[in-house]
Amino acid sequence: MVDTNSHYVELNNNDVNEKFYEWEYDDGRRLQMFEALKVNVKRIYIEVLGALLILSGLILSIWCVEIIGHEYVTDYTDCEDRLSSTGENQKCKDVFSVTTECNCFIPINITEPMNKTVTAYYELESFDQNLYYYSRDNKQLSGDLSMNVSEYCEPLAYVTSDKGKQPIAPCGTLADQMYNDSLSLQEDNEYVKTVNTGILSENDKALYRNPSGNLQAAFKNYSKPINWRRNIWELDPTNPNNNGFQNEAFIAWMRTDMKRKPLWRIDEKDPKYQGGLPIGIYILRVKYAYPPSVYSGRRLFILSNRKRVVNYGVVAMTTLLLLVGVIVLVGKIYFNRKKYGNYIQCKKPIP
Repeated sequence: MVDTNSHYVELNNNDVNEKFYEWEYDDGRRLQMFEALKVNVKRIYIEVLGALLILSGLILSIWCVEIIGHEYVTDYTDCEDRLSSTGENQKCKDVFSVTTECNCFIPINITEPMNKTVTAYYELESFDQNLYYYSRDNKQLSGDLSMNVSEYCEPLAYVTSDKGKQPIAPCGTLADQMYNDSLSLQEDNEYVKTVNTGILSENDKALYRNPSGNLQAAFKNYSKPINWRRNIWELDPTNPNNNGFQNEAFIAWMRTDMKRKPLWRIDEKDPKYQGGLPIGIYILRVKYAYPPSVYSGRRLFILSNRKRVVNYGVVAMTTLLLLVGVIVLVGKIYFNRKKYGNYIQCKKPIP
């Protein structure tokens, strides 16, 4: 019996044992949670270190490849005819005629020496070739000529002349609209020697093949595209091997994934330019021939010797950081699961 007037309360043995068990359980639980917390803190430190190593490697990878060289861009859209018979300077785009030649002369100041290889590009800034991507006959472009061309070339698949109905080669809107402004470089009133080949890789040219035999004979039953001034076998008068479907300027035009089209490169066999293009003032001579009715946007001429160079020292450091970071993370995760899994998961019961 319990005396309610007493300052002491008598507890039976079962009550005491139950209380002690609860206290022991609580202390064990706290100890287990504390141990798990210490393990997690250590784990976080290691994981943060591994993540920082990987992040450093990824950031450093930006500098694995760098672009070296120089580039000079000239906008010749509004160039004026300096050889006009009227004596007045008029913009070529305003007085353009397919029967009259319009010439512009624009100075280009090369302030830094351009080491070889120096390539000239043109860019029609807002021209979207993808609109005409399918207007072509890939079988024809591979050198397999047929009197029946692809329906994708319509309406520029055939022409009717005094010779009757003839297929066009190359057919389609994309080829018909091939760029034909003539861009050349002068120094001291002399033309800088250039080469029209070696401006594309072998992969770029892989799908384009000429029919066998003499090109003029092979294309005798075909008509040139309506807006072309030259026949397909006359695209490069200076190099007989750079004509037909394998003409590099033609291939560059047909490559719709190229915004900037390579046109020619400086002839490095010329002793004056064997090391590239020296500092100086050059004159860009433009023969305006591409109709403004086809394209009225900005026309750019680019001289460039830029190229991508791999920095192998940075590549090695990047690889090392990424490798160490991955090893640290994977190793720590494996170690934690193997040794501290019970603490972290808190699944072990208190006796």
